[in-house]
Amino acid sequence: MSTKKVKPDWIPVSPDQVETSGEMKRRMEMALWKNFMVLNLDEDFLDPFRNRCPYHEVERFDRFRGLGMNIHAAVIFASCAKSPKVMARKDYLVSETLKTQSDNGYIGIFEEEVDDEQLWWEWCFHDAAYIVLGLAEDYKQFGNENALTSARRLADYLVDRWPKRPLNHSFTTLGVVEAFLLLYELTSVTKYLRFAADEELGKGVRIVPAALKSWDQKLSPRQKLSAEERERDHNAPRAKGCHMYRISERCLMQLKLHRIEPDDFLTKMSRRLLSGMTRHEKGGMLITGGLGKHEQWHEDQDGTGSIAETCATVYELWWLREMLCIEDDLSYGDFMERALYNALFASQHPDGRQMFYFTPFSGPRTPFVRDAFCCPNNFRRGMASLSGLIYCRADNRLAVNLYAPSRTSIPFDNGVHMIVSQKTNYPASGSVGLVLEPTEPVLFSLHLRIPRWCSQYAITVNGTTVNPKLRAGGIEIRRSWTQGDRVQLDIKMDWRWIKGYETQAGRAALLRGPVIYCLNPHRNPGIEDVILRDITLDPDSVEALENGKCRVRGWRPKSSLNAPPDLDLVFSEFSDPGGEEIYFQLSKPNAAMDDELLIRKEDG
Repeated sequence: MSTKKVKPDWIPVSPDQVETSGEMKRRMEMALWKNFMVLNLDEDFLDPFRNRCPYHEVERFDRFRGLGMNIHAAVIFASCAKSPKVMARKDYLVSETLKTQSDNGYIGIFEEEVDDEQLWWEWCFHDAAYIVLGLAEDYKQFGNENALTSARRLADYLVDRWPKRPLNHSFTTLGVVEAFLLLYELTSVTKYLRFAADEELGKGVRIVPAALKSWDQKLSPRQKLSAEERERDHNAPRAKGCHMYRISERCLMQLKLHRIEPDDFLTKMSRRLLSGMTRHEKGGMLITGGLGKHEQWHEDQDGTGSIAETCATVYELWWLREMLCIEDDLSYGDFMERALYNALFASQHPDGRQMFYFTPFSGPRTPFVRDAFCCPNNFRRGMASLSGLIYCRADNRLAVNLYAPSRTSIPFDNGVHMIVSQKTNYPASGSVGLVLEPTEPVLFSLHLRIPRWCSQYAITVNGTTVNPKLRAGGIEIRRSWTQGDRVQLDIKMDWRWIKGYETQAGRAALLRGPVIYCLNPHRNPGIEDVILRDITLDPDSVEALENGKCRVRGWRPKSSLNAPPDLDLVFSEFSDPGGEEIYFQLSKPNAAMDDELLIRKEDG
């Protein structure tokens, strides 16, 4: 094991320190006001904890509520929205949760059993861990001492019962490390750090059980369990393989531990995951930026059915942001924006009230009907924290990772504060304007991400062209900045066709910037009986329309390509919930290029 002691310099600017506008704000507010603020908190979240039942009397998919995740989302929403209504709702959720705590510290929906055996049923431990996280976050953001006291009592309860866990029984420990690392940050109590780092978490067949500090496993696709494997553990899932939510979460947590106890070994699984995602052959990342099928690692690029679970997408975004910080490489933002504008935004229904558990790109998408469970709650957490993906800072550096209309204030060690304002409608256009307003002149480096798909860009400072220093994934401008300095970045936004591979070989998808375009049959009368992926498109016919749409001409299946196109189609952004296909045959196959996010073997 390496003993390298190098900590990352970059720190993400937290969501509550960034004001957004434009499309990002619209989506965050939809998730807040049309989803979180209209939830039935009592019936769907609190009542099961108030009125505990024996485990066997609770229907399987009612055994996990995600109360802690919802508390965590509520805290982030409240810290960002700064609305009395949101604050009151958050306070109600927290205070009512505290009332359900037993004298021994337990919070859960199952009746307490002899030797606390209820903890080891499926998601009970998992739910409790996220409750610790949500309550600890409330203390971090709002100084709620009662929440921290309750979080510590519950955490101590979990630690004390851990030695009694059944070793031949699968149960979920997701959220434990995240919660305990936050508790350590807030309290400096070593036992929380040691529990997070040293205990063998992750029990189950879909992830190798190991201490976080030594966790290391291969990426393997979904496989059915044998009868013998099922016999050994009756509570095991019916398939094995790498569960993408768990993998992404544990990779992120290893990087978080790396900040506290630097060790290069803690980056090994993250590098393996990134390498597996970006392979041209048997690659695990879908073109939408999402990961997994049936919630598992998969390598065939099939886009039908249970594709890109929203839980995995949210943790993927947070993991990529941490990789950016550790590697000092803004190119991780290219992966982030692909997943953000496609997989995550596609998980939000335009009505704001509904969300999608999965976001397939071949075939219809089905809204998820529950407000409780993992994906709806992680969706809320992800949407609440969107603004925390935009900026990262170090002592004398500021990085702009995502281009979105926003405003933040950055403190420097010498007492200088600087307001940074970003004006853009990216990715609708590539024009990005920044205004810097330091309280007094200050020398620092401004880092801007230049996407890999960008073939040409121009940058000026106060109207004068500059030649910035090239950095990994972007550029660096170092100078003494003064009040009102203006930076203008213009990124060329070309349409491009990206080659499919594996099951999509011989077809291509249309992108502009990070956004994928899809075909919604309901927007195109007359193709109801057409197999969409058998359509052939003219790659030279793309014509931009208003409101995030474009026109593409093509041919019906079996039509002669020597004849004029017989289809005039309207494509929309992948977040269109009616989109049912993105991959098509091209009349000029050579018009398609490799995906810039993928790496061939010969490229290293």
